[in-house]
Amino acid sequence: MGRARGRKLTVDESACLSAVELHRSGVFSAPFGSSFTCRWHRPNSINDNTAKYRVIEVPGRAMGLLFSYEVSHGMSGASHSMEYVIGVTTTRCRYGGRRFWFQCPLVCNGVPCKRRVLKLYLPPGAEAFGCKACYDLTYRSCQEADKRVYRLARSLELLPIALRTGTLRQQQLAVSAVALLITRGNRQRAPRKTSRSDFIQRGRYAKQR
Repeated sequence: MGRARGRKLTVDESACLSAVELHRSGVFSAPFGSSFTCRWHRPNSINDNTAKYRVIEVPGRAMGLLFSYEVSHGMSGASHSMEYVIGVTTTRCRYGGRRFWFQCPLVCNGVPCKRRVLKLYLPPGAEAFGCKACYDLTYRSCQEADKRVYRLARSLELLPIALRTGTLRQQQLAVSAVALLITRGNRQRAPRKTSRSDFIQRGRYAKQR
């Protein structure tokens, strides 16, 4: 699925795998070999997608989830099988019990991520679940807020109105717009760093004409 240039994909349009929800549903307390199915719906897709996974034993970790499912390639109808393990680790909670975490299974630039996270995502066009950082995902609310902040920063008429008579949310956006304008102003007033070539041209080593 394509996306507009410069626009990040969001967690809202990605399938989500939550360690908290799996723990509540009893997946992590199931014996090794237990099988489960997860379903998710892709935007602009008619049918739901499904993936089967099995609880397995992984040395050095609490357990692992062995995922296996088919990935289709757009309009061509071709598909191939995906199979990979998502490691599961635990930490002690302050008031007792354990908290379960995923280990991101993705490999970025030849380096395994293994970041410990509570949620993994499968954005449009991706084939395997991974963490928010690996896929560089953002939130839809952040994108919408950024647009409103920049719009207020460009309008010197709406900005004072939002500060004085707007709702609490509008005032917060207006304050962010003011901070953005201050940052831009400071950046423009900051002295430009003098490079070595500038120093040679303007300094005592400049050629006399």
